[in-house]
Amino acid sequence: MRISPFLALLAFTGLPALLPAQNVKTYVSPKAYAAKEGSGNNVFPFGSGNPYWRYQQVHRDLPLTVGIVQGLAWRRNGTSTYPYKALSFEMKLEMATYASPTGGLSKDFDKNMGKDKTAVVFGSVGTQNFLKINWPGTTHSTVPAPFAYKLPFKVPFIYKKKPLIWEVKIMNRSRSGGGPFDFVYDSALGRTKWAYNPYYIFRTGYGRGCRPAHQAWPALASLTGYKRGATWTLNFSGSQLTRNSQAMLMLGYKKNKWGSIPLPFTLPGTQCSLLLAPIFFFGPVKTDPVGNSTISFKLADRPYYKGVTLYCQWMALDKGLPFGVVLSSGILFQFPGWTGKWPPTAEYVWPGQGLVTQFTYR
Repeated sequence: MRISPFLALLAFTGLPALLPAQNVKTYVSPKAYAAKEGSGNNVFPFGSGNPYWRYQQVHRDLPLTVGIVQGLAWRRNGTSTYPYKALSFEMKLEMATYASPTGGLSKDFDKNMGKDKTAVVFGSVGTQNFLKINWPGTTHSTVPAPFAYKLPFKVPFIYKKKPLIWEVKIMNRSRSGGGPFDFVYDSALGRTKWAYNPYYIFRTGYGRGCRPAHQAWPALASLTGYKRGATWTLNFSGSQLTRNSQAMLMLGYKKNKWGSIPLPFTLPGTQCSLLLAPIFFFGPVKTDPVGNSTISFKLADRPYYKGVTLYCQWMALDKGLPFGVVLSSGILFQFPGWTGKWPPTAEYVWPGQGLVTQFTYR
């Protein structure tokens, strides 16, 4: 059958809904879960309480019969039958050929998207505009649940018969905690997640602490930080430190060099490493009978905190070690610094796992 120039124009200008309905087909990825429940569930990115999300997912199993992708849909976690809350946020979705079909995903999200990256879901005033989404609350009586959360594309995406990747950006969430979506999880595959939240300190551990003389495990540093009103509260904790000893918290701006000394620097004859260039010292404070200690601060919020990155590490006296001190693991922490740019990392999933996704195509 010869396709009319008018229908060809509709496809080119992003009006796939007007194309002949009999050509529309669906495909579920991962394929094995088309008719059965996924192995897990995930609130990211749609059902999360965080106001901002950037999420990528790769699909390797689309059949060669797929020609033009016209929409995506997802379903709720089927094993939970309670009513799911309505969801409301602004979002944009882009799709591309996966840029590294034989390699791993990059934490630099832009490097994962091929040159054919296309904005397929966006707002009414152009591809940089976000679309307001209002998904209603739902209940279901079947397992798996139906694909009730649909995103028809404004611009279709031409499938190149190669691994495909889509990315969703979410902002201005006005209804949060909507509940989990159906998800396939494989613990053997890598996954990284990070969410921007203007009320919490972002933190991640690095390096390895050494073991005190009378402890079974290496010393650890941890941190929680949050803002309430115009005040930040930071709680620095050390665990598995020397028991009933004196400890000190070290803070610094750098973790690569301390003066002329490259970091990390391992104390000679030990497994204890200095993981930062210390500038501030807080303490001493006493550790408890199991080796725990905490130092807390309250800081008035200031604009110059935005995006500031610091490092912390605990040091405790230990007569049973060669240098007489034990050093914990390190913590990198950062005050949120939202400037309108999306964070370099959020959550991505390797091929073979992720949200169970239904593709509409022709």
